[in-house]
Amino acid sequence: MLLGVLTVYDRPLEFLDKTSNLLIQNLSLMFIPPSVGAFFLSAQIYQQFPSLLSTILLSTVGGILFLALLVKLLLYKAPRFKSPANRPKDQ
Repeated sequence: MLLGVLTVYDRPLEFLDKTSNLLIQNLSLMFIPPSVGAFFLSAQIYQQFPSLLSTILLSTVGGILFLALLVKLLLYKAPRFKSPANRPKDQ
């Protein structure tokens, strides 16, 4: 639904701006449940720690690489606009 809204409207929407700002302001609250759950794990976590760590590292690196390639692709295909300062003046 978000993709549909963003493709239909070509300007920032006020309700979307307010909602996204609220989510960003409270982003740290989303890390509390996993932290509390990890606190109550016993010695089992040490057996699974290498696989958890490798999964976290690989997914982080993969996400960063994917986003870098996506931004590069989008910037390559974006139309080039000339700045008014760079336009030749009519004589």
